[in-house]
Amino acid sequence: MKARSITPTKLLCLCLCLFVLDTGTACSFLPGGGGETQNTETKDEVKAADVELTAAKKQESQARALAEKKRKEADEAKKEHDKAKEEERKKRNLAALMNKAEEDAKKAADEIEVATNKVAEAEKKLEAARLKAAEKPAAPAGERGSASKAEPKDDSDPLLFVLKILGVVMALLVLGLLGYAIKMFIDSGRDRLEGQFIAVKKRQDEYARQTRESLAQLSQEVNNRMAELQSEIRTLRQSLQDYSSASLDNERRSGSSAPAYAGYPSSSHVEEPAFPVPVEDYLNKMKRGAVVVKPDFQNGILVQDYDGGGEFLLVRDLNAPGDLLYVVPRVPYFKTKQDFLTYYHKYYDCPRPGAGTVWLVTPAVVDRVSGGWTLREKGELEVR
Repeated sequence: MKARSITPTKLLCLCLCLFVLDTGTACSFLPGGGGETQNTETKDEVKAADVELTAAKKQESQARALAEKKRKEADEAKKEHDKAKEEERKKRNLAALMNKAEEDAKKAADEIEVATNKVAEAEKKLEAARLKAAEKPAAPAGERGSASKAEPKDDSDPLLFVLKILGVVMALLVLGLLGYAIKMFIDSGRDRLEGQFIAVKKRQDEYARQTRESLAQLSQEVNNRMAELQSEIRTLRQSLQDYSSASLDNERRSGSSAPAYAGYPSSSHVEEPAFPVPVEDYLNKMKRGAVVVKPDFQNGILVQDYDGGGEFLLVRDLNAPGDLLYVVPRVPYFKTKQDFLTYYHKYYDCPRPGAGTVWLVTPAVVDRVSGGWTLREKGELEVR
């Protein structure tokens, strides 16, 4: 069978057909007059907000590192404080030695006083002996001569006794001076230790004060920045949801169905209820394809509950950039305030928890981790 040849006229017609098809395809990518550009700009804003959130987390880690450094400085100050306590203990030992030296000095003073009394008694006895010798009548020559020979012996005994007493007194005085010198040395050492202890205590108090002020300032800055980023992300998400809803409304009003090559089928767009919305209505509309999860308190994450009795429902937002994952309470009503505090306070904020209908103001966002999901951003509930 002979193959047909392609003439230039047929080739030109084929090129025109392909050009028309390409023109129609390009027109189909422009719904609503520039909506794709606005969607791209919104995605860029969300990415920028995520980058700022990452920077804030990095700043928080740096703040934690600085807090750890301050804690180490506080530990060093505590070591110095312990060292000062050890010096204080040594000071108390020196004080005990000083007290003992004072007691010894007191005993020496008592002994000096006793020796002085003995010297006075000896002087009285010597004076009495002299008076008695003066009152005796003059003895004969022989007796006088013998008395004169014996008198030096009587005079020499009291003199030796007095010299001995004076030696004892001098020794006691030396001991007293030595005890006084020891006391002065102990007092100077105690004053020096007290000065060092006061200086260490002041440094420790200053380190503790600076650490507290730094931690409080860093914590306040991080909290403020996190609050600003969360507010911006909520605003961007709300604007993106509003834009998605407006785009879906425009498609429904125009009555056009997206072709297969438009990017994804129209059935993949899930029209979410506008927030705030009752939890019951949200669950009824979004529970198809959702996953029941429960808290794993041991690991601090959410895990899938295969029994179906978990407190949360994991929902994927296909309209948001990156397919955000929400965790939504499965109870439409709170009977008491304790219902919120027991299960949901870690993942949601609620200004006035109590009995009533639960409204979902902002859903909590989670990220996929090994073994389950972890909280990225807390949501907000309202009880009406």
